[in-house]
Amino acid sequence: MNKGYLALWILGFILLILDLGIVVSLLKKGDERRQLIVWKSSTSTFSILVGVLVLDCVSKLMTTALNLSFDNYDNNSSPFSLLTVTAIVFFISLRYNKKKLGG
Repeated sequence: MNKGYLALWILGFILLILDLGIVVSLLKKGDERRQLIVWKSSTSTFSILVGVLVLDCVSKLMTTALNLSFDNYDNNSSPFSLLTVTAIVFFISLRYNKKKLGG
C-alpha cells in the first residue's frame, strides 16, 4: 500500500472520529455549565455553516447568472466534506468554549 493512501485512510479515520464526537457530545447529559458550553459551540458552528452554505449558493448563482464556466473547478461539494468541516469547526469551538467557560 502506498504511503499516500495510508495517510489518507488515517486522516479519514480521524475525521470520522470527529464526526462521531459531535453526536456523542450532543447526546451526553451533564450539568448546566456543560450544556451551556455545548449550546454555545453548536450555535457558533451552525452560524459558520450557514455562512458557508450562503456563500456557496451565491457563487453558484453568480456563476450561472454570468454564464461562467471553469474547466478545472468542480462546484459540487460532497456531504462528507461538509460534515468534516462542521466537525472540525465544532471541535475547535468546543475546545475554545471549554477553556473560556471552565468546563
